[in-house]
Amino acid sequence: MTTGRRRSGAGTTAGEAGGRGAVLPGGQQPGALRVGTLSFGVGADGDHRNLPPDVLLDAISRGFARGTAALDLILTAGRTLLHAPSARDILDASGGIPVLFEASDHGGRASWFLAHAQRGPVRSILRASQIVHSRNEEHEKPELYRRLARVLAQGKGIIRIRQGPALVLLICGENNLLECCEPMGRRLLRRVAGRADEALQRRLQQPWIALNPAHGPYQRGLTSGFTKVEKFRGVGPTLRRVTNGRLLDDGCREPVALLHCNNFNSDPRTRSLAARLFTGGRARGPVERPHGGRSDDIEWRACLFEITWQPTGLITRP
Repeated sequence: MTTGRRRSGAGTTAGEAGGRGAVLPGGQQPGALRVGTLSFGVGADGDHRNLPPDVLLDAISRGFARGTAALDLILTAGRTLLHAPSARDILDASGGIPVLFEASDHGGRASWFLAHAQRGPVRSILRASQIVHSRNEEHEKPELYRRLARVLAQGKGIIRIRQGPALVLLICGENNLLECCEPMGRRLLRRVAGRADEALQRRLQQPWIALNPAHGPYQRGLTSGFTKVEKFRGVGPTLRRVTNGRLLDDGCREPVALLHCNNFNSDPRTRSLAARLFTGGRARGPVERPHGGRSDDIEWRACLFEITWQPTGLITRP
């Protein structure tokens, strides 16, 4: 079981195949990537009512306007907006920082949008909807794993950073695609996804970072997905295993880092786990004290992470 609860557009091949790649300048600080995360409070029952866009705009402007050094990207957790704000409104709120967020598109699907500047404000759909939702689908709907592999091979959901690592969007339960999180995993993709083709190998042979926004807090337990992000009864966090940058048997490379951004509820433990960075086989915390607030009675939490890279790979500044 995972936090992959959003199933808008599930089963619609055309929607799930939609999206595009993007290019960002990056390098606000030489050799470093600074990413802000924005998580939202949800009810104990996992309430995921769609949010008014003004909630996101207010949270961005207040959460990342505190005199911190410039950011390269703001990644939000999966809390779908009623509709996507304009690129200009988002960039005005963020001070020009690119923002990756989830909102309902014109077809009612929960899509992931990227707002950034490219000869003016641009808002594009990076991925049209989540494809893989849970580990159970490996047996129940194996075609979803193959479809996700094809989408990534086409470059959809991938952000290229000039003179830096690629950022690959794995939405919520799509982190189940990674076989390398298993103790003996020697492939990037689970076998059910098929063999990685040449296009995917080309994209994932160079250093890359997985962006993993999620929708609902993991509940403590061995079968809830909790051990992906935290140790429980001697197991986990398993996502740290995927971040050593090894070249694997299927011709792809492990990500050198995975940034997980989730929502939280009234349980204080879900706040500390709402945003976690895994790199070099270790879990890392934010580089500054998290900042919280409320927008239209919706609680939010902003964190800042920094990943630095060297010619031989990437490391995270402690």
